[in-house]
Amino acid sequence: MKFGCCVQATAENLKMLARCGCGCYETSLVTMPGTPEEKLREVRRVSDALGLPCAAYNCMFPGDFRLLAGEAEYERIGQYLDGALAKAEILGGNFVSLGSGKARDIPEGMDKETAKKRFSALVREVIAPVMKKHGFRVAVEPLSADETSFLNNCREVMEIVKMTDLPELGLLYDSYHAERGGDLLSDMKEYGSSILHAHIASVPRERKFPAESDLSSCRDLFAALKGIGYSGAVDIEGFADGDFETSLKNAISVMKRAAEM
Repeated sequence: MKFGCCVQATAENLKMLARCGCGCYETSLVTMPGTPEEKLREVRRVSDALGLPCAAYNCMFPGDFRLLAGEAEYERIGQYLDGALAKAEILGGNFVSLGSGKARDIPEGMDKETAKKRFSALVREVIAPVMKKHGFRVAVEPLSADETSFLNNCREVMEIVKMTDLPELGLLYDSYHAERGGDLLSDMKEYGSSILHAHIASVPRERKFPAESDLSSCRDLFAALKGIGYSGAVDIEGFADGDFETSLKNAISVMKRAAEM
């Protein structure tokens, strides 16, 4: 497994991640359309020089998108994704995380079964074809109920994964959201190869970067991931506890030690 962190894609940030011992990085897809290609190429040059690849993208959709609005939104969603992923190809990477809690909220008056059908249709007819075109896969991220009204745990996401049955779609296992959503590490074996990407943050420390007190929970998470044959990236998605670089350096040290236990 490689360990990284979610950051804005700049040369300075990548150099800082390398100093902290990261083996990869993750950045935001919504920033791609507005970022000049030459700036992205510069970041890619630094990434290659440091041996610090882009593992994935988060923040897939802006908050003003409405993913459950039906066919009326298909063209807008498809055009946005096509442009954003064309830019993302410059940086590389394989996965895009579909969190975007506000964009996927269930509209007032819609029941969850209808929401599942709408979302599955959107994935089949729009999202998956565009992802395939650009060589990416989408990892749907369960989010806590205080962030979205739709897909709040791994079990619910796996319903969508099974309904669509597409190679472009899988699950993002976020340790923070998983625990808050009632998911158990012992359930991970049921998800198997559907887990495309992973996030980590401390639950007892309110989504802060992992620290010494999180060593045991990190060990358990990595053991469960190894148990299903997961060998991809685990990226920190949370908040620094004080100085960002110092906090990240400590977090990566804790994670590396946990992975060796």
